[in-house]
Amino acid sequence: MQVNPLSKLSKNQKIEFILERNLSNFDYFIYKRFVLDNELKQLQQIQDDDEFIDELEDWSNELNIDVSNYLERNFDSQRFKSKKYYILHQFQKISDYIENLSVCSDEEIDKIYNEELEKLQIYNHENAELDLRRWLNIEFWTPDEAAAISIGKNPRIVNYDTMKNFKNSSSCIPKRYFENLYLFNKLVRSKINNNNKLENNKYLDYAQKSDVLYINLNNLKQKSSQKSTQEANEDDINHKTKHVYHRFIIGFAMLYYDFDQSYDPNNGSNAFKDITNDLNELHLKMNEKTVRTHLKLALEWFRSQETKHINLEKARKTVESRRSARKMKSSSEYTDR
Repeated sequence: MQVNPLSKLSKNQKIEFILERNLSNFDYFIYKRFVLDNELKQLQQIQDDDEFIDELEDWSNELNIDVSNYLERNFDSQRFKSKKYYILHQFQKISDYIENLSVCSDEEIDKIYNEELEKLQIYNHENAELDLRRWLNIEFWTPDEAAAISIGKNPRIVNYDTMKNFKNSSSCIPKRYFENLYLFNKLVRSKINNNNKLENNKYLDYAQKSDVLYINLNNLKQKSSQKSTQEANEDDINHKTKHVYHRFIIGFAMLYYDFDQSYDPNNGSNAFKDITNDLNELHLKMNEKTVRTHLKLALEWFRSQETKHINLEKARKTVESRRSARKMKSSSEYTDR
């Protein structure tokens, strides 16, 4: 779906864009072909598992979607008795997701839509993130480089050439970039520097005298220092503390993200992407690679324990019923007030 941020899109068009951005190619195909076009009943009538998949592949070939490859990576034979039931489970998940979006107000949809558009901008790309330690090893910075560094961005990606089209943007990243660029240009001119560069510590010293810049640069420097210390002392973390983290990670992944102890790297899992998206929604920024690393460590610890086989389906239903009970109790208490 081609999107012009300035165009007037209907609520349904915005929802479709959100779906396209957040569903995998195969799940989006399911949405377009079956959920949207109401062809699900026709597919459900097929009883034989192989015939069901053959029919699905015939339809998916129209959009060059490889159903076999998708099932190879995602089908869990321990949780689902057949591939048909796995696909129907995906149908239900997508239907629930669409239903949740459809009941959102226009304002809520606009907020989600604008957030998705924002993710597409160059300054939010993964390679735009700053490696501060590398830049602290470069003695001299230009004002342009210092401006990008001050907002936590890679100057090779975020610079005047790539940002000039966002000069009038209301987004906080371009606004901070241009505000800081103005201040750093002013600093360089005051030093009568012919090569338009200053030592990085001059920018940092100047930042300490400015409330706006002090927070950005000082926090970045502190984060880099913390990261180095953490990496150096990673193996010194008490093993009992590590196991507490492992319990939290594997527990929540298994209960809420369809992850289980039989995970096979060759088949893949949607849990890593789903957890990453949910954390970023809470502004707890983390990339999928980091989530994958720590979830695998938690799984290794879990498999090393003498734990009896868990009935995940039963556990998930129990947890969901407890959550519903808590919500009802909370709602009742609020009404009583």
